[in-house]
Amino acid sequence: MKFNKTLWLIGLIVIALVLGLSIMNNRNTHAPNTPSPASPAIASQQQPIKPTATPSSAPTSVPTQQIADANGRLIYFSPTSFDLVSAPAKGGDETTLMPDNDMAMQFSNAKSLAPNGKQFAYYQPQNDQIIVQVYDFDSRMVQSVATLTDTQPFELVWSPDSSKLACVAVTRNSPKRAQNTLVIDLATKTIQQVSNGHRVEVFPLAWSADSQRLLFVQDDGVLKLHTVNADGSDDQTHIEAEQIMLAQWLPDGRIIYGMTGENVKHGVYTLDPTTNMVEEIVELADDGLQGVSPDGTWLELSSLRLFNLASKKFEQVLPSQTNIYENVRVWSAWSPDLRYVTIYDAVANTTYVYKIGSQQPAIPFRNAQILGWLP
Repeated sequence: MKFNKTLWLIGLIVIALVLGLSIMNNRNTHAPNTPSPASPAIASQQQPIKPTATPSSAPTSVPTQQIADANGRLIYFSPTSFDLVSAPAKGGDETTLMPDNDMAMQFSNAKSLAPNGKQFAYYQPQNDQIIVQVYDFDSRMVQSVATLTDTQPFELVWSPDSSKLACVAVTRNSPKRAQNTLVIDLATKTIQQVSNGHRVEVFPLAWSADSQRLLFVQDDGVLKLHTVNADGSDDQTHIEAEQIMLAQWLPDGRIIYGMTGENVKHGVYTLDPTTNMVEEIVELADDGLQGVSPDGTWLELSSLRLFNLASKKFEQVLPSQTNIYENVRVWSAWSPDLRYVTIYDAVANTTYVYKIGSQQPAIPFRNAQILGWLP
């Protein structure tokens, strides 16, 4: 691996252990003395999931605050019912979108809210197979869209038009444990391998704004950033690097990425995939790129700062973190009007919210990880 994720993996293990113990203890102490509902049956046909009763309120670990002028609705796993719920961002009652059928789903990376806000993708293990499922909030039906045999998928990434899913998957019994990029078409329920059988890095994996192309990083002894059509055609190699921290498509068609190495500055760059022209945006020194705002105007940094691409100014959202636990607090959802951004603290199971331009520290917002902030 050339992705330099050793600290990231250690931090992730710490987070998973702390979260698992914390929420299991919360459930054992506060949940009603009734059996959990069974997981939905896995079949090629749609299966209904019936809502469950909501348990009584449980105490929260960090007191949260309401934001009166916040717009839209939040999607998250309720800390009291453990259901996937929707609630007004400014405060109000939770509405169950998907009942809690498998608590382990909350800790899995292979789950994802569709950009249209109407579907939720996740996978269920069944013997030596992995069943990729999509739950529809309106019909309350779950549908199996793909069956992966002897393969372990990582994060599920929706296309912007909510028609396809992409993931990097490991072939378990392959001598070299091959990792490839797969695309699942929800309409046809077909699986297309779009990488060429070499080792594909788990991160980054991202769609273009028109849902036609993917970017991924492949390790051929050196890291190479690729773009490819969703059907596997027109695979192009754009740059080579020792380490690529993150890569993501911008709305204008350019690719923004973080890169470091002996012969390049540690910083953020943009790439025009049609010309392969590269432009340096900002030098980061000991900082790292974790994400980009939906409109491509703000960089989310591992120091918990924002960097504005237009003004070239930084905003400190929460106190900086620079140790092994840097992924305990990670960037989360933006409000639809882009006036607010959230950061999730995995140890406290608390999401903090920051108002752009306020220069005031983020405040506790919800005792849950925000999976989506929709209009």
